[in-house]
Amino acid sequence: MHSIMCSLGTHRNILAPISRLPSELLLHIFSFCGGEKPFRYEFVRGLRLGWIRVTHVCRYWRDSALQHSSLWSEPTLALGPEWLHLMLSRSKTTPLFIDFFLYMASDTPQSEICNMIAEHTSHIRHLSVGGVASDLIRNFTKLASPTDCLESLRVSAVVMHHAERLILSDELRDVFPHLRRIELQEVPMHWSSPILCGLTHLKLAFDDPGFNSDWWFSKSQSSGKTTFYGLFFSALERMPALEVLDLKNALPSRDGGSHEDRLVALSLLRKVELEDETVRCFDILKQLKFPPSCHLTLICNEPTGVERIADIFPVLRDYVRDGDMPPPAILTLAVERDYFQLDIEQNHDLLAHAPDFDFCETTADISPLEHLRVFSLRHRYDVNFQWSRERWIEIFGRCRAVEHVHVMRTAATLISALAHPIPRSAAEQDAQQGPGYRLFLENLKTLTFKDVNFEHEFGDGHEPETLSEVALKLFASRKQIKALPTMHISADCNIATAVREELEKMFKVVRLPRPEYGELWDGISSSDSDDSYPIYSHGDSSAGSSSD
Repeated sequence: MHSIMCSLGTHRNILAPISRLPSELLLHIFSFCGGEKPFRYEFVRGLRLGWIRVTHVCRYWRDSALQHSSLWSEPTLALGPEWLHLMLSRSKTTPLFIDFFLYMASDTPQSEICNMIAEHTSHIRHLSVGGVASDLIRNFTKLASPTDCLESLRVSAVVMHHAERLILSDELRDVFPHLRRIELQEVPMHWSSPILCGLTHLKLAFDDPGFNSDWWFSKSQSSGKTTFYGLFFSALERMPALEVLDLKNALPSRDGGSHEDRLVALSLLRKVELEDETVRCFDILKQLKFPPSCHLTLICNEPTGVERIADIFPVLRDYVRDGDMPPPAILTLAVERDYFQLDIEQNHDLLAHAPDFDFCETTADISPLEHLRVFSLRHRYDVNFQWSRERWIEIFGRCRAVEHVHVMRTAATLISALAHPIPRSAAEQDAQQGPGYRLFLENLKTLTFKDVNFEHEFGDGHEPETLSEVALKLFASRKQIKALPTMHISADCNIATAVREELEKMFKVVRLPRPEYGELWDGISSSDSDDSYPIYSHGDSSAGSSSD
């Protein structure tokens, strides 16, 4: 009876309209499920077999999936070596994307796992391998078999002993002739290595500042640091097609009075991220030339770097290049306890979304700041970051196109600057035929405060004033010259009810909800892809659901 019922179910599935779909279309549908993870494996790294669930519907679906090699192109160790072997076999000659850590195979000899993967190196397109440095030293050569297919290589080492470092052989350039992407973590790379040739993506990451070049310097007695500084730029010149450059604690030092001052032009760069000591970052940035469309992230991670924040603006002004790209849009500066971060990206489409304070996402262009439209600032409570009113005006006084300002935590001196009149030039007075002064950020439309303590007391007198008392006076002074912008106040601001009521008499105030865990500052979930909630758009400066 059971077999009869099963046969009836099979016959019913065959007659179902969906079973008439050609296998090619069915497999295309399966591919949309490829990015999902199976139930009970949501947190397993590199496991994307969500399509397996739908293959349980009927035998036709299952047979179609088993016979299509592209669905097996991302084999995983998460299900054990037996499944790894089966997936590799079913992939046939389809280009593979291998991502595994050696310690994940603790129940199986690591050499056996590497040998199993090595049998398929001829059609591996992306190889990502990680593990303890000593294990990688023993087994990585087994994976370095000659192949014309490999385009992307990622190696991540866990260093248990400082002396144990995996060093990639220079012969890899001949072994992997079509290699275009390299990502190395705690794996030193000499700047003269032939591997650094013809790449489109290069990422090096280390825990200690300046480690990469300093480590090679400690191994060499014949070359000075200035030599490594020059080799760095020589390596970049061998990568004219470079699109992504991401270097964390890998920048060379100019110590020793290097006279290396050549300018290296990389016209195809889309993203540059430099993280290291402040001096190293500034020195390298001055000698790189990339298009205005490039996304620049600069992270200076040393305690003294916070004191040099203002130094970056002259560097960016000197860096201005001619081009026909749109002007800058948004600039966000993040000040942490022992580093500061500045992100610059040319993408005006992001104006439809609020900048993310927590991740310092910034949109702007490496060009004069006269056309800057949005400025955001945040800092930690334990960071002594307080520019004077004059310093704000000195740096951003020419940013007359700014329409939106976001302030997180720091507010006092910026508010003071907003109410301070700036003398007009003679040409401006002739053109405007108005008073001989103008306001700082005179075209401001919205002013957003998040996590600001308006009840903070400051002042040198016997009766210190709170920030709210000072702000009310300053805003009243600005209002006498020009209408005040719309004010957005997040629920996590510490502000008395009476003060808020006074502000509502002066401003159009929009109250923002308190961000919940996992949400951005404006209450929108980081995973929310709904574009129907505009924050700022090109033609409308309204925020949230409110409109001016």
